[in-house]
Amino acid sequence: MGCEKDPMIVAELERLDEFRALWYDQAIIDYEITQQITCFCSREYTVPKVIRIEDNRLVAVNGDPFVEAYPNDFLTIDEAFDYIEERLQEQPDEARIFYDGTFGFPYSIYFDMDYKFADDEINYSFSDFYYLD
Repeated sequence: MGCEKDPMIVAELERLDEFRALWYDQAIIDYEITQQITCFCSREYTVPKVIRIEDNRLVAVNGDPFVEAYPNDFLTIDEAFDYIEERLQEQPDEARIFYDGTFGFPYSIYFDMDYKFADDEINYSFSDFYYLD
């Protein structure tokens, strides 16, 4: 297999840079957003959760203080951009990423890393964005 990048991946990386710049230009570090993960996982895992970010750090989930000692799959917006970049570098078979045109954050992130493997697809959805002053 060659080292040449798929044109779809190159285009997605360029879009990522555009929207990441839009997000960073606004200097938003405090916000709440609803995050939902869609995968072949338990209902508890996939139910939407309101996450609160202060100073770019996850501080609460559904109003309860976040405990860092436990593994989690919550993503701040900055982490979502990093996640997208990492997954794109892995050359997925399919990537569908949609960005908010006002704030720049990704509101839907879908990857199917390998069509040959069932149940490896994952989708992160972000909604109900609320900027905290």
